[in-house]
Amino acid sequence: MMPIGPYASITVNPGKATGTTKKAKKANPKSTTKSAGAPKATSRVRKAKAFPDIDFDEASGAVLRRQHCAERLKPPQLSVALDRVGFIFFDIVAERMHSTLHRTVAASSDPYSAEVLQVIASKFLVEDLLSTAAVSDVARAWVAYSLAKHAHESGDDAAAWYHLSEAQFHHGRMVGDYNALREATRLKEAGSAGGRKAALKRNPLMLEGIKLLADTRKVGWDSPKSAYAGIESALREFAIVEGELDKPERLEAIVLGWLDNREDFAALYESGKKLPV
Repeated sequence: MMPIGPYASITVNPGKATGTTKKAKKANPKSTTKSAGAPKATSRVRKAKAFPDIDFDEASGAVLRRQHCAERLKPPQLSVALDRVGFIFFDIVAERMHSTLHRTVAASSDPYSAEVLQVIASKFLVEDLLSTAAVSDVARAWVAYSLAKHAHESGDDAAAWYHLSEAQFHHGRMVGDYNALREATRLKEAGSAGGRKAALKRNPLMLEGIKLLADTRKVGWDSPKSAYAGIESALREFAIVEGELDKPERLEAIVLGWLDNREDFAALYESGKKLPV
């Protein structure tokens, strides 16, 4: 179809694209979309980063331990320190005596005098293992504790801290004395028990005597002499055959001495002793 009108002079070649079409093709950029297929052989495969295992319970426990240590390192409040020192006397001073002893200390011009310490020590509920020196140290500790409480109530905290340190010092001396005496008593008792056992093992006559007493205790005894009479013949024969006794006439005195002085013989005698009718 031929153009009509003002564009009649323009000829169009139907076999070729127009100029504007070529420019549009040139302006259209190349597609940058990659195919969804397999990656190229040259691409690097990134390895997964390994994360360390964390024990959160252990980490939390470590934090709590640090906090606990930090709290313990903090200086205690004066009221808390007073309560701690006061707890020392929980088993030593009856609670009803606290106010009386505090008044005794406050009313004295010399609270560390021998008279005041004696009055305070007389109110203590002490054990047998507390020596005289240890009781004196406890009394001094109480005086210092009482002075610390009075100073704190009066607003003199510096003096209260000083008296508290004195109380802890004397209490430490008492604990050391108590531990030393307890250990000495334990060793003495262990040595005595060991000596008794060793003597029993070394003395065949003694060992035979306690065996015979154990065999005859079912009969019962009215007295130590009746206990000896029940084993006399068998024990005398043993002593002669084994050569354990130089003077057989002394056998009765020896056995009665065992029954009177040795705990094992005495306990065995008591177990076979007849009850009074």
